[in-house]
Amino acid sequence: MEILSFSLGPLETNAFFLVGEAGFYVVDAPEGCWEKVKQISEDRGIRCEGLLLTHGHWDHIADLPYFNEANLSVWAHEGDRDLIENPGLMASFLPFPVDLVPGKVDHWVQDGEMLDLSIGKARVLHVPGHAPGNIAFWFADKEVVFGGDALFCGSIGRYDLPNGDGPLLLRSIKEKLFSLPDATVVYPGHGPETTIGQEKSQNPFF
Repeated sequence: MEILSFSLGPLETNAFFLVGEAGFYVVDAPEGCWEKVKQISEDRGIRCEGLLLTHGHWDHIADLPYFNEANLSVWAHEGDRDLIENPGLMASFLPFPVDLVPGKVDHWVQDGEMLDLSIGKARVLHVPGHAPGNIAFWFADKEVVFGGDALFCGSIGRYDLPNGDGPLLLRSIKEKLFSLPDATVVYPGHGPETTIGQEKSQNPFF
């Protein structure tokens, strides 16, 4: 599995393209993501097979409607159903006007669920605190995890947004992410990648 990373949209939100031999999956859909989908499909002659959403905050789901229009499968956690289906709930917390379009999820996943994708098997880890439905997708055999806005390089996600919970976020990270092998590479929703071992030993929040 090849991993392509793009920092997109006004908040420089990461979108990750997980590329296999016959197709690819996308993790999160910030503004501008769909153009990358079309570009990679054309350049490589393979199709997008679906979208994995780490959570429902607007900067991670801006291009979700394009995936819906193309009838591509979308996975997310039930905890963020309201944010995804009614993104206007976040309108008063946005730093600037944003066109918020409701999206549709095909597969509401649960903690511990195993996704059998064409690029490999991914374990769903529920890591709430930044958002109620924040999840991570852990590819154990690839030694990578896509954690959304839970854990960053040297930091953690915000918890001052609606339904945020700081103590819950810290507990979630310790129980769900810090239990992964130290060599696991963490691909976060913003900023550069890191490793579980580095964050366990150097992250100032722990």
